[in-house]
Amino acid sequence: MRLASLTLLVTFLVPLLSACGQEVTGAVGSAVASGDYQLTVTGIENPAQPPDRFTNPKPGNRFVKADVTVENVGQQHLPVAAGSFVLRDSGGIDNAAQPGIPSDRGLRQASIGPGQRWQGPLYFEMAANLQPRQLVFAPSVVGWRTKIIVETPA
Repeated sequence: MRLASLTLLVTFLVPLLSACGQEVTGAVGSAVASGDYQLTVTGIENPAQPPDRFTNPKPGNRFVKADVTVENVGQQHLPVAAGSFVLRDSGGIDNAAQPGIPSDRGLRQASIGPGQRWQGPLYFEMAANLQPRQLVFAPSVVGWRTKIIVETPA
């Protein structure tokens, strides 16, 4: 009886825990996977030009642009949103991605189906006297601890 229970536990619990994700680190230009997400940051523009003539950083700040691809390598629909991304700077401050910027291609709340991807730019506003250190992707999926950290070039 105990062996059957252990077999049942391993059969169902191990795949469930592997889908919960973990924290992984990678570099710009490489695909980094955690759970059912795969993130590729293809480039960082620092400082970046404003995305349009209407969007400007506050005085003393600048924009940093990241070109990203988020791919669903799992079997269920996954949420992705600008709020899942932060750019950690040299002062240890997490700067949130600007949702919906640029207005024609910016990331808002979306769902990515199995085998699908979202690709586009993310803009972050940060203090002009600090440097970007890490782009962190931590989607909000109940019960998962997925976190992908991409080290930015110095």
